[in-house]
Amino acid sequence: MLSDPEMKTISELLLFNNAQDNRQLVARNKFAIGDNVTFIDKNGDTIDGDVIKIMPANIKVRVGRVDWSVNPTVLSLAA
Repeated sequence: MLSDPEMKTISELLLFNNAQDNRQLVARNKFAIGDNVTFIDKNGDTIDGDVIKIMPANIKVRVGRVDWSVNPTVLSLAA
């Protein structure tokens, strides 16, 4: 049997995971296939591309001939 502090820790972890999932879901629902989007890559460069696929955890963005799998929380609709 788990102690009270262990149960509290597990409960907090579950709430944290649910909050992350909800944030991703809300962000993912902002985009549609064909949308022009931007994001910042690991080098700090702004990347522009088009949404080609919406997946459960990521959004596939085509940049030229390269497809990027991007977390929806870092995407923005291009102006």
